[in-house]
Amino acid sequence: MNLYRTILKEEIVVIDPKLIVTLGHSADKSCRTLLGDDSRLSGYIPHFCGTAGHKIKEFFGLESKTDIDELAKLYADHIETLVKK
Repeated sequence: MNLYRTILKEEIVVIDPKLIVTLGHSADKSCRTLLGDDSRLSGYIPHFCGTAGHKIKEFFGLESKTDIDELAKLYADHIETLVKK
């Protein structure tokens, strides 16, 4: 795992992204451990998977079942707003 962290940190330095989007608590926690309170971190966004359905509904304020295309658009729109900040 240390090798992975070292490589990821070096990639971030080389690429120097304006935004680092993390999907899921594990990714967000790992990146915060690696980078601290780096302002480029997006903050928690639920992982786009079937097992996180309840978290996705809560995050986006959905009351009914939403198809995959609608969910993809919600994610894309949300990430686009983060990029424009």
